[in-house]
Amino acid sequence: MGANGAGKTTTIRLLLNFIQPSSGTASIMGKDIVKDTVEVKKHVGYLSGEIALWPKVTGNEMFAYLSKLQSGVKKDYLAELISRFEAEPDKLIGELSKGNRQKIGIIQALMHQPDVLILDEPTSGLDPLMQEVFYATIREASARGAAVFVSSHNLAEAQRMCDRVGIIKHGRLIHEQAVKSDENLAGTTFRVVLAHPKDAEKLRANRALKFISHEGHTVVVQPKRPSPRLSPS
Repeated sequence: MGANGAGKTTTIRLLLNFIQPSSGTASIMGKDIVKDTVEVKKHVGYLSGEIALWPKVTGNEMFAYLSKLQSGVKKDYLAELISRFEAEPDKLIGELSKGNRQKIGIIQALMHQPDVLILDEPTSGLDPLMQEVFYATIREASARGAAVFVSSHNLAEAQRMCDRVGIIKHGRLIHEQAVKSDENLAGTTFRVVLAHPKDAEKLRANRALKFISHEGHTVVVQPKRPSPRLSPS
């Protein structure tokens, strides 16, 4: 999770080796994301946040082509996804609305029942009823053992789909916790600008506050309990 520009999509592009890291390493299914990128992609279903599909082919033609590239697509499951999402695979993709293009994108990510799903803002363009269908389908994928890695700026959506939530800011992971944790992700957060950076340690030691991040003169904290003496600025 994170605000626009926090680095969510960049993280996903790094994991899929669309852009290469300047330092550090990561692995998916025990495979290095750079050295073993072809093998990694055999296990991944991916939905881009800025989905760009071939406009002059139909959904069915695209599914047939992708089925040749990615083995293991079961026709019965593909047909079930098309029916479940009320997709229009016989139409040219360029003639579909944004929401119906999103459905095609979701189906292509799911249809080979991958071990890992990487989804960037997956419900963008879906109406509320289709969002519910999507959440149910993701729960099914998780139940069969798939790992689901989702980018979102919507806390309620993350809570519907995820076991753990990580918050990213300016390209850094500043907080991570289980969704069922007692910690309140939706609680009021305060951004405090200090006269002296060393005073951050006083806030870190305050048992009434959850210390979230510290950068220069700025500290981000969250009261563990509502406090009438604090007001956001």
